Amino acid sequence: MKHLYTILFLIAFQSIKAQLLWSDNFDSYSTGALSTDLTGSTAGQGGWYVVAPKTEINIVPEAGRGKVMAIEWKQIGNSAYEYAQKENIDILWNSRNKVNNIFKLEFELYAENTLPTIPDIYTYLYGENGDIIGKIGCQIRQATSLIMVGSMLPKSTTANYDYKWIKVEVFIDFNTNSVYYYIPNYLFWKETGFSYELLPYRISVRPWINGSPTNMPTAKLDNFKISAIPTLPSYLNIDEILAAKFNVFPNPASDIVTITNNENIGVQQIEVYDVIGKNIKSQEYNNENEIQLNISDLVAGTYMFHVKTNLGTAVKKVVKK
Repeated sequence: MKHLYTILFLIAFQSIKAQLLWSDNFDSYSTGALSTDLTGSTAGQGGWYVVAPKTEINIVPEAGRGKVMAIEWKQIGNSAYEYAQKENIDILWNSRNKVNNIFKLEFELYAENTLPTIPDIYTYLYGENGDIIGKIGCQIRQATSLIMVGSMLPKSTTANYDYKWIKVEVFIDFNTNSVYYYIPNYLFWKETGFSYELLPYRISVRPWINGSPTNMPTAKLDNFKISAIPTLPSYLNIDEILAAKFNVFPNPASDIVTITNNENIGVQQIEVYDVIGKNIKSQEYNNENEIQLNISDLVAGTYMFHVKTNLGTAVKKVVKK
């Protein structure tokens, strides 16, 4: 009986364990073309299909990484329909333990500077009928670059990017029909939704360029992984991420406290609580991104400021002297 309980425990534990369904770091590939068939009719290395008459999609060595996928533009002009594509993701997804109903895609992305045009590199996750479930891209500019995310094309949001390798994580929660994007380098977090149930079908890496750059840019990708997980990770807690974005100064303070952020997050309300959880003070705001709050009426002690925004609530500890 003791052994039976042990077996049942191990089965139950395994049933809620995250599953790695697929990974690709390109290290086993040959350097050179990812595929010699640029029509997308025949799979190339690792089962990747390639359509790229205006770009070169190659496997190249990268210092400290082994090998990576590199996309280099070789011709000026719109190349929106070019891609390197991995299909049959639905087969991987259907092989999962069904309690793991959250799809996780992760990869690493790098893009080089270029002048003066704006090339883009996108990674799309498509559903079985061709609709976009998840999208994340890098837009490369002369002075800065932008990370753009959104579950559909009109829903794009930007975050600063500084020409480094960055890790990207996309979570599709089929329990709630929500998509979450997380970029650890910047504590960047975004949630969107989708109103349809689609099986993940293909990953498509798509370059696009239009204009006349003075030097041809390169984008690189590495360490693709697809997992099926039972619950969202705790680091997707928007309140914790928001709290990291807000600054409170001076702290400790005696009279005026300034609350600000660098991302134009509008503040709607600030509630002040003491250490036992009693609401001491409340003030409404009209989505200002810099607040000055007078705390001269508070007695000396430690307080928790609940900064409410349309993205969530950031909690900051403030000491009144």
